[in-house]
This record gives sequence, C-alpha cells and structure tokens, in this order.
Amino acid sequence: MHRLSERLIATIAPILLGLAACAPSTKTAAEPPPEYLSERMASLFDNSIEPAVIGFSGPATNEYRNLLIERTQNAEFVLHARIATVSTEGHGDATRYSITLKTVGEPIAGPRPPSDHINITLSPSDTSYRLARSRDMALVGTPVIALLRRFSTRQGPSLRWYLAPDTEQTLAIIKQGLLFSDVSRSGASTPHTNTSSH
Repeated sequence: MHRLSERLIATIAPILLGLAACAPSTKTAAEPPPEYLSERMASLFDNSIEPAVIGFSGPATNEYRNLLIERTQNAEFVLHARIATVSTEGHGDATRYSITLKTVGEPIAGPRPPSDHINITLSPSDTSYRLARSRDMALVGTPVIALLRRFSTRQGPSLRWYLAPDTEQTLAIIKQGLLFSDVSRSGASTPHTNTSSH
C-alpha cells in the first residue's frame, strides 16, 4: 500500500506542476521604471486600475490604506471621474488601450485639470492590462476616483495614474490622507515655542 501511494504521488506531481506552470499569472513581469521616475513614484502611480473598480472587492487592508494615503499625498490631481470611452490600438498581445476619463464635479484635492476629458493609456507591460482586457468596452461608464501626477521627461510631460473605486470607503481613506498632509504642513510652518518655566 505504501509503494502504491509513492507511485501515485510520483505520477500526479508532474501533472500538478504542469498545471501550475500553465496557469495565467495575475501580474505581468515587473519592468524597471522609466528613467524619469523613482521606484517609489513608479509604484504609486503605476498606471493601474484597482480590481475593486470592476467589482472584485474585499475589506481594505492596512497595506491598501497606506498606499492610497501615500498616493493621495503625492498626487497632483485627485478627481471624481467616469470612464467615458475605451479604444484599442494595435493587434494581439501588442494591443494598447486608450481610455478617456470624464471628470465629475469639483476636484477632491488639487487644482482642476486643464480639460474635463483626460486621456490615459494601458500598455501590455502595465499591471492592469489583463484586467482591462477581461472587461474591455464594459469599462465604459464605470465611476472611479482618479489620482494623477505629471512627470517631466525629455519628450515633455508624462501623465501617470491610478484608478480607485468611487466609494465612501475610498473617499474616507483619501480624506484621511489629506488631513494628515494638512497637519504635517501646519506643524512644519508653526514655530516651536518653549513653554517650560525656570
């Protein structure tokens, strides 16, 4: 009986390993950030769509909260928006997605962008490419909170972005991040006074 179990394991193990190797990856292979971006800025504004935007939601983890707060504090624009259009360029695995965001209402933080319509792109190397490909044109009409920042390059400004679900939970975390920023700025600008008595 013991030998039979060993033979069974020896037979099944290669099959399981093969299935694991063929399973689709949830993330594309990490690429080095562009030369104009630090690794931290590249991770904060990574041209990604939070899975909760399309309904893959769960409780917000501490890591998610902390990253969203840091994104908020480093964003140039924080906006309510909806996905107005989705189009594709190229063919097959080289297909790029061009997404137009339509801003909604007043900015949550930062200035109003130059236009109410903001164009962003998703390349095959971006982490949310497969997510976008699974939804494709069904993304149109989806409400989001867009966190965007422009970076200077030799070719001109490059817009980097992150799309979060437009929910009360997301908004509460963002407002917490803005409050932390206000407190930090207030503390830095207030001269220290010595209240100790002698």
